[in-house]
Amino acid sequence: MKVVEFEETLDKDIGWRKKEISDLYLLAQNNNTNEALLKSLILLLYAHWEGFIKNSSKLYLKYVSDKRIKLKRLETNFHAILIKNDIKNLTSTANSDSIESELKFISSLNKSNKKFKIKIDMDDLKESLVINTEHNLSEKVLRRIFAFTGLKYKSSLETKKECINSHLLASRNAIAHGDAIDGTTRRDFSLSLEDINKLKHIILAIMDSIKEEFSDYASKEFYLINKKLEKERYEQERERLLKEEFKRIEDAFPKENAFLSLIQLIYNYLQRS
Repeated sequence: MKVVEFEETLDKDIGWRKKEISDLYLLAQNNNTNEALLKSLILLLYAHWEGFIKNSSKLYLKYVSDKRIKLKRLETNFHAILIKNDIKNLTSTANSDSIESELKFISSLNKSNKKFKIKIDMDDLKESLVINTEHNLSEKVLRRIFAFTGLKYKSSLETKKECINSHLLASRNAIAHGDAIDGTTRRDFSLSLEDINKLKHIILAIMDSIKEEFSDYASKEFYLINKKLEKERYEQERERLLKEEFKRIEDAFPKENAFLSLIQLIYNYLQRS
């Protein structure tokens, strides 16, 4: 796969996802009292969040794998991927009377001249041996995927931990299990078009950032160990850009002032009394 093809595939994958989210948001915008539409928007947003992160990560690893580069030229995450696969194979034969698998594993530890090659089926949507989102793509799982692919986890992403875990994932799980999303129990997020719109902007910003990074990692060959210094400078710039984008979103959705928040809390309390 050439880098142009890789980038075009990434663009196409995120493009149709963003269109579906946008189309459903416009529908919800015209019917913002329809709770079913608002719930559907959260479900769709999560589905494309998990789907894109998994697909783009698999595609990037496939891109590197197809190049058949020797491990001694690659960053350490690629060494870890192969060792992880070897351990899985060893575990599956642990009860065998033969020690052939164990001997093969020991000899495989010296992989410096071995080429990085793993089997990735992009058409297998249920495959989870390479990239496992655990069907619950939390901030913790996202951090693990970053380490697996070699991307640097940004400190600005840490500031959106609550947004990913509680606003998106927990809301999606609540809807999937037929539970209510109630602003009285989750004061910083409710089933309102404005809150969902802000969530949409944040999640799409993260997806866009990841897409750009995978494209740049491929074109600038940041998977190579001799690109480490250049990669570090690049990641500092990406951190700055993502931080600025989050600030722009926060500025576009100002929080309620303290007085209005207090009034809302009193109202919620009286409603429950």
